[in-house]
Amino acid sequence: MKAGDIVYGPYPYQAITDRRKMKHYCFVLDVNEEQMLVAAGTSSHIDSCNEEYEFLVEDDSELKKLHLSKPTRFNMTETSEVKVSDFDAVANIQECQNLMPKLWRALRAAGHI
Repeated sequence: MKAGDIVYGPYPYQAITDRRKMKHYCFVLDVNEEQMLVAAGTSSHIDSCNEEYEFLVEDDSELKKLHLSKPTRFNMTETSEVKVSDFDAVANIQECQNLMPKLWRALRAAGHI
């Protein structure tokens, strides 16, 4: 796994005792050997106004390239340290270069860059 990956796994991480349940898409912000920092993803309330720190993937072609079935927004301020081994890699944001300005804006607003 590496920064920029979209992963699928147990989230919210600390609240789940059975890691096979309550899986969500997350955006990888940073990775070290066994841990990674992820931002929470959701497909709920997509029609509401996005905050500056939210990164939204909604275009059908982008969803397909990133292997997402529904429009998804990633809250770059809602983050958690998780075990790499508990998550499956789905795609990497580099598959959609046109999303990079939106991503940088969200990362900057959340204080990650």
